[in-house]
Amino acid sequence: MDASNWSALGSVGAAVFAAASAFLSYRAATADAKSADFDNCLEIVAKLAEHERLVRDATSDDLKLSEIRALINFMEALAHLYNANKITPSTREFVKHYLIEAWAFLRCEQMPGSALLDSLTSPTTYAELGKFAEKHKKEIEEQTAIYLAQKDS
Repeated sequence: MDASNWSALGSVGAAVFAAASAFLSYRAATADAKSADFDNCLEIVAKLAEHERLVRDATSDDLKLSEIRALINFMEALAHLYNANKITPSTREFVKHYLIEAWAFLRCEQMPGSALLDSLTSPTTYAELGKFAEKHKKEIEEQTAIYLAQKDS
């Protein structure tokens, strides 16, 4: 084998090695993305659960109103990400499910005064949450009925 053949063989070997390296890097990046997506889901679940717990356990009307506003603001941020399709598919499914549950939870809670109306500061306040609620109205109503039935029993 002469030098040009060895050179060609070396080039082919380098190309195969580069392709294998790129494939392995892609696989690692995909695994990292799935892990990050799973972590996002868990974080959202934990934050919504914490907000709902704080609303439920509030000891005064002022505290309850404050916690309701914090929950609604968090829900608005999630609704914006959901409506704009800015989150990965599996996290998006979690967000949808938990926004439906959180909205139903709020509908079943005893709210001091006009908590939601008092929070409106402009025509666009909670606009994304409104869009989400309109799109998923039937599911929210079904979940609300389940929560109300549980409260009655």
